[in-house]
Parts: sequence; C-alpha cells; structure tokens
Amino acid sequence: MFGRTVIKTIVYRLASTVLSFIMLFIFTGNVVFSGKFSIISLIISTIFYYCYEKLWEQKTLGGKNEFIGKLREVPEVNARHSKKKKR
Repeated sequence: MFGRTVIKTIVYRLASTVLSFIMLFIFTGNVVFSGKFSIISLIISTIFYYCYEKLWEQKTLGGKNEFIGKLREVPEVNARHSKKKKR
C-alpha cells in the first residue's frame, strides 16, 4: 500500500514531533504554543523530508547508479544475478 519512503517519513516525523513538543514545552512552559509550533513543524518537515528522500532515490552519480555498478563487479553478486536470469 505505502512505499518504504512514506513509512519512514511518517515514523521519523512522529518521533521528531514528540521530541519537538517536549523540548518546546520545557523551554516555554506553554502547551498551546508548543502544540501549534510542533504541528506546523510536522507538516512542513514531512513534506521536506519526503521530497528529500525522493530526490536521493533518483540521484545518480557519474551518469549511472555507481553503487549498483560496483555490486555487479563483485563475483558472488554477479554469479547470483546470472543464476536468477536463467530461471
């Protein structure tokens, strides 16, 4: 239903929002301000984090995905990959 990026985004932002609320409340002593600021921060940061993750998924270095290219050079990985293609 949801991709890995969406789930990571939700879990990360919920944890960060709780931490943000607690820290703001400790420093200000104001529950209303802490709550409003945390909710606004949650919305803006969630959108930013999701876009950031999507950009990194699309990022290729040197015109190709270098990590995948390096994996194909490893004999064990290359052998497993060849066996899967034959099936």
